[in-house]
Amino acid sequence: MESIEQHPDPTEQAEERSSEKQTDETDPSGEPANSPRGNPPVDEEDVERGVEKLDKTGH
Repeated sequence: MESIEQHPDPTEQAEERSSEKQTDETDPSGEPANSPRGNPPVDEEDVERGVEKLDKTGH
């Protein structure tokens, strides 16, 4: 099992990198980057509305 410790799963490494980015990067408004794009957190309802808008516009 030592090999697992020496070679962690790529997914675990990716999660560590993403968490580091979230703490290092900050949104222009001063909010921590909770999303890959660095946008402030949004409610699930807003996300669903945004998806609906994208579907309606098509482009």
